[in-house]
Amino acid sequence: MNSNEMGKFIKKLREEKQWTQEQLAEKIPVSRESVSKWERGVNTPDISCLNVLAKTLNVTTDELLSGEKNTKKNVALELYKERNKINKKLKLSIFLIIIILVLFLIYYFINQYKSIEIYTVSGKSDNFILNNGLIMKTREKIYFNLGNFENNNYDIYKMEIIYNDQVIYTSDDDNILIYDYFGYEEVFDFSKLNEIFKNLFLKIYFEDKEEILKLCITRDYINDNLLFNDYKSVKKNNNANLNKENQEIINLIKNKFKEEDNTYVFRQQYKNGYSIATFLPDTKVINLQVYSDLDDLLKEYIYDMTYKTLDYKSNLDENFSFNNNCDCISKECEQLENKNICNYFFESINNLLA
Repeated sequence: MNSNEMGKFIKKLREEKQWTQEQLAEKIPVSRESVSKWERGVNTPDISCLNVLAKTLNVTTDELLSGEKNTKKNVALELYKERNKINKKLKLSIFLIIIILVLFLIYYFINQYKSIEIYTVSGKSDNFILNNGLIMKTREKIYFNLGNFENNNYDIYKMEIIYNDQVIYTSDDDNILIYDYFGYEEVFDFSKLNEIFKNLFLKIYFEDKEEILKLCITRDYINDNLLFNDYKSVKKNNNANLNKENQEIINLIKNKFKEEDNTYVFRQQYKNGYSIATFLPDTKVINLQVYSDLDDLLKEYIYDMTYKTLDYKSNLDENFSFNNNCDCISKECEQLENKNICNYFFESINNLLA
């Protein structure tokens, strides 16, 4: 209870009724001096005259003591106003948090979506086979590893990576590992990577010879899933059987093929010709020859299980080499139009081993 607020309230109520202090004092009854002291906050009404004063001024004792009318309603209204302010602040805070979160997600999406790409690298020439090479590309950096390099025991003294007839990287041995940074003495022009990967060659210097090997670069992975649990169904791999371990493949061949002089053979007749599949255990090479009904050799496949490479020759003087994913890895790839050449071999052999 604030005596000053109470005194002001008594004076306000008295003046609203247009009473003098003396007239109010007569109604209580008290002296005019007592009313004057109440209104000035010097004293407060004692309990004996508090109820009479409240009734005289048409207010409740609680209102009189609090110094204002309808105290409960005002308190509730103030509480409502205060709560409303808090709710508005809370809603604004939540809205700002959502905006910040959305902006962060947009920023993260722009910077991370399709930001990592992984490529496999392979290739084959007359004397060299390249397998299991790997390229990892981010927005800021490229890791380039040439992978396993097989040769006929030649002494390699230099290798060059060539693009558009220009040497972009040189190594003094057969081990190439490149760390390339965006915007800093780039080996690979980041703005032309797709074009570069399609036209990249490896020039090999060995003994007193030179040989050019076309690099087959195939994208194996990119982080383009919008949802982390967006698992893609596994597609059927046409060369699934031949992707098994070598010993498992050999056992399948021995069970399916007929043994003839330490060579395993499978003959199959077609409507307009026939095929002969042979397997040489010592070299781990599968050979598939396709003939016409006039015994003309139409095409021949030679699959090396050790290096997982496939060579193709036809009676049209076509010569192509493929890796285990049916990517062309020979210099003549630009001439290749029929993309089913490699798949035909794997489907044929897998059907025999099924």
